[in-house]
Amino acid sequence: MLRLLLGEAIVLSAVGGCSGWRSASHSRRWCAWFLPALPVHTPLIFVVLAEALALVIGPAAGVLPARRASLLDPVEALRAE
Repeated sequence: MLRLLLGEAIVLSAVGGCSGWRSASHSRRWCAWFLPALPVHTPLIFVVLAEALALVIGPAAGVLPARRASLLDPVEALRAE
């Protein structure tokens, strides 16, 4: 159960990092279109580092909730709902 929840945290972090990159890319294009004199360029290494950071922070933030959830009995947890 713990692996499942941590795997979910990793996938959500990766998807969140990629969607953030897409949003930033579209914002950069809009800025370049509206303000052509403004140099807007993001080096690829920054994109890679941001995604790596998301993949580290996401599971780190999910460890405590995943551990708590893995210790619960599923029947008891559903009964409490």
